[in-house]
Amino acid sequence: MKYQWHQLKPSKFYNPIFFQYFRRITKHNYDVQFFRKKDKARKGKNTRPAREDELRDQKKSIMESIKQLMNWYASNCDDDWEHTFSIKIQTIDNPSWSFKADILDTEVEGKTTFEESIDDDDDWYSIKSDGKTFKGYGDPKKLDFVLNKFAEFIKP
Repeated sequence: MKYQWHQLKPSKFYNPIFFQYFRRITKHNYDVQFFRKKDKARKGKNTRPAREDELRDQKKSIMESIKQLMNWYASNCDDDWEHTFSIKIQTIDNPSWSFKADILDTEVEGKTTFEESIDDDDDWYSIKSDGKTFKGYGDPKKLDFVLNKFAEFIKP
């Protein structure tokens, strides 16, 4: 059975959201039952492109790194440390990310790392710690990588 949107009469059970949906699908004289079956068939299939999944995983990774950073920061706040030391995430002009975290008076104070770096034109990073400061730099797509490296560094 086919209906046109103007044939529906408002009643006390009028639902404007359904009405908009109904209006949209009947604008082109689709059969309502056929359209619903088509929607149900589409729900079961994975129609999401691979790029979207990749972006979702990257966002999840970044959020986990930020949560670890927040937890580490909160564990070091003692009404004195946070007034003296800092964590900085900045962009710099070449373009890239810069991450610096003061690690003095924390459980990882004195922990050093050799400079770890890869130097390509578009794919590069540099990580190092001198026991006082953890420094990480990376190309515009390496912020999550640098934060993950810091999360690995602060693990006991």
